[in-house]
Amino acid sequence: MRVAVVFAAIWLGVHCQRTDVEDFDKVYKTYEMVYHDDHNLLLAIHGDNCYYVEFTDREEYKLLPRNNHLQATEDSLIGHINRNSSGEVRSTTLADMRVQFSDNLADYHCLGKNIYTVDMHADTHTGGTGGTGGTGGTGGTSGGLLSLACRLGSGPQADLFHCHKYINCISGVGTLEECPDGQGFSWRSHSCVSEHQLERCD
Repeated sequence: MRVAVVFAAIWLGVHCQRTDVEDFDKVYKTYEMVYHDDHNLLLAIHGDNCYYVEFTDREEYKLLPRNNHLQATEDSLIGHINRNSSGEVRSTTLADMRVQFSDNLADYHCLGKNIYTVDMHADTHTGGTGGTGGTGGTGGTSGGLLSLACRLGSGPQADLFHCHKYINCISGVGTLEECPDGQGFSWRSHSCVSEHQLERCD
């Protein structure tokens, strides 16, 4: 019971307050991660490739360093780039990205590189083959997200990236599950509820 209260407090703190993440430029694994808050833009730079990812104000909490949100997001992004199993990584041009984001500093980072966009909402971490997280429901789900969820307690835990799915934690092992049609996962009740009852759904 105490773990559930702590989990609810964490999520209430994240979702019920205005999140503002400062610009950053950091190295994570072999990627340079650059975030520009004013343009809702996260750049992932790897060798000759430059990946543009949009994060709206409502999604900005996923870039918070506390509670491993940022690490989980970075792991998920790298997983999307490496797998590209649903076409979530698309080739584009610097000119198109300039129009979309109006970010001149991003031009500086990505000039002369191959330009791509990444759809972080692509449904690619639902098990089967090709994922990096093992077999069954956890295939492709970032290890950071599963680890975070299952450290907070047993039973259903919220998936940070898909409001219609949840992570079911049993003995510290997480399995990705999906709510029935027309329902989403409530981080307050830790259960699937009707979509109109959801606290949020990006």
